[in-house]
Amino acid sequence: QHQQHQQHHHHHHHHHHSSSNALANFDATANSFNANGANATMPGPLSLAMTAPSRSLATLHFSEGWVEPMSPTNVQRMVATAAAATGKKVILSSMKSSTNLALPVSLGARPFPTLHEGRLPHKLQAVLQQTPWPDLTQMKNMSTLSIKRAGFGLREVQYLPAVLELTPNIRNLDLSVNNLGSDWCSVLKAGLVHCSDVTTLELCSCNIQDLQGLSCALEETNTATTQGVRRLNLSSNSLMPQSFKALPPALKETPKLISLDLSRNVLGEMGAHFLGRALRHTHALQSLFLGECKIGAGGAKYLSEGLSHITDIRELSLPCNDLGQEGAEELVEGLLQTTMLSALDLTWNSIGQEGIRALALGLQQCRRLKKVSLGGNGLGPSAERELSQGLGQVARGLLLPPIPLVA
Repeated sequence: QHQQHQQHHHHHHHHHHSSSNALANFDATANSFNANGANATMPGPLSLAMTAPSRSLATLHFSEGWVEPMSPTNVQRMVATAAAATGKKVILSSMKSSTNLALPVSLGARPFPTLHEGRLPHKLQAVLQQTPWPDLTQMKNMSTLSIKRAGFGLREVQYLPAVLELTPNIRNLDLSVNNLGSDWCSVLKAGLVHCSDVTTLELCSCNIQDLQGLSCALEETNTATTQGVRRLNLSSNSLMPQSFKALPPALKETPKLISLDLSRNVLGEMGAHFLGRALRHTHALQSLFLGECKIGAGGAKYLSEGLSHITDIRELSLPCNDLGQEGAEELVEGLLQTTMLSALDLTWNSIGQEGIRALALGLQQCRRLKKVSLGGNGLGPSAERELSQGLGQVARGLLLPPIPLVA
């Protein structure tokens, strides 16, 4: 109730200021969106309020009826219009949070807050205390910045660009286990502008649901004078098969990538298809981690195709992917080309004896194979031991592979 009262106060307050003009334009635009994008009339007042403590942020509040009839795309356009009209970064909020939009979301590439504006959030202060801050000279010498498990939410994340501006020479950036929010790519881009020599980017468990915009952020690191990203960790996020559509353009910006971790995201067959295409851009890749990605037999076909682009790979990890015998057979063609492979993890894939037999054929070119993990594939423990040793020997040319039933 209090919040609502405050917003109406802001709303009227603005009409007496110079920005009421921008607000009026904005209302008109919103009106037309409503006409085009949704079949409802404008359901109530829209108010724009400056948010303390930052002068560069504005909050767009709307009353209950607003979100339902509008598609997320329209709301995004509306916010972008508000941002353009006010010259500020606009944050969206609504009385009603059970909508299909994850509110609040922040959109619009407006200025991010600096470290000199108002009181810094406690969790941000705690992170800064772990660094030489406020000794700026020493911060310039930092090579690693870890903000892992700092409990960051949307508010703290807004300050990342300001922090990264103080650490221009870091090579390793770890943002794992924080909630980076839906606008994470804009934040990352604004940060990487300042520290474009990052070679390791850890984004494990950051509640990332979308890779749209990642290529735009990684562009900063892919120039003639920068080091280039070598290690990218996106494991344990909320990525779904269609999210990976944005992976090929993103990896186009990481031609020197040697390690990619996508474990514990739902790739499925469609995601595997996009991954296969993305691997065309990363010829130097040496480690690929895809545990628990629901790749299945259908996805294995695309992955096998992808392997033909990364023939330098040393370590391939595919546990718990429901590959089955068919999936194992699909992988054979790709594995015949990965002759540098030294570690392969295929645990818990229900591959079965025939599938393993096919694999043995696929691995006969891998003369450097040291470790093959095959637990949980429907083999007895002794068969498993023999096979692991046997595959190693096959790989070292000491043993001819069994004649496969399925060539």
